[in-house]
Amino acid sequence: MRTFISLILATLILGNVISAEAAPSAALIAEYNQAAAKGDMGSVLLKLEQLKQQQADDPLTLVYWGSAKTMTAKDEFWPWSKYQCAETGLNAIDKSLVLLAQAPNDERRLGLDIRSLTQALAAVTYTAVPKMFNRFERGYDLFITLLASPQFQAVPAEYTAWIYQRAISAALVAKDLARAQQWQQQLAKQAPTHPLTQTMAAMIAKAKGE
Repeated sequence: MRTFISLILATLILGNVISAEAAPSAALIAEYNQAAAKGDMGSVLLKLEQLKQQQADDPLTLVYWGSAKTMTAKDEFWPWSKYQCAETGLNAIDKSLVLLAQAPNDERRLGLDIRSLTQALAAVTYTAVPKMFNRFERGYDLFITLLASPQFQAVPAEYTAWIYQRAISAALVAKDLARAQQWQQQLAKQAPTHPLTQTMAAMIAKAKGE
């Protein structure tokens, strides 16, 4: 009987360990970033699918799976398949944001707390998909909230510059030049010599017609 109880306890402890480690690791996130840059999310999506099966209610897992799934829509042949694939990914991101309120926020990835990273990737994905998916405004609102956070602003620019870049690009799409300038100035204050600081300044100047 004692052996049986010990086995149950060991199983529960192991289950908790697996659950705690189910969120994407820094290595998997780096693999996701490389795959996104190449435009080939196939192998990363499979790994994220495995994590999703282990912990379907983990916000960070869902947002990365949802983003990867959305990006693979371009690989579908039929237009309705492309739409369905993208919508499936976006719905997963929607769920990740709902679950975020109850999720612990004591872990960090890429220098950011889990909540900020989840919101950032959701905003990036929402503002990147065609407007027919009706996500741009929500993504832009996420950028506005996130970049106004003192906690986010305190994070070194080496971890946040990519988020500023996407946020400023979204602001220019929204023709919100004032906010684009505000965000570029925030980035410049932290990292005046960062390459993206200069790139964003040039984009804003071009939008202004300078």
